[in-house]
Amino acid sequence: MLEMVAVGVALFALVAAAGVFGPRIGVADPLLLVMVGLLISLIPVVPDFVVEPDLVLEVLLPPLL
Repeated sequence: MLEMVAVGVALFALVAAAGVFGPRIGVADPLLLVMVGLLISLIPVVPDFVVEPDLVLEVLLPPLL
């Protein structure tokens, strides 16, 4: 449980940092987040992250539509 809270806080801090530093360096915030995510995924120590397809279809996709 504590690990999930720590990951949530880290992700929130990452989004906040992208919101601050994105305009300063002239890069859109979502593009900066994608680049950081790509760099994090290349680190061999970081474990795999699996998202259930049902979660994407029921939670993430409807607000986008």
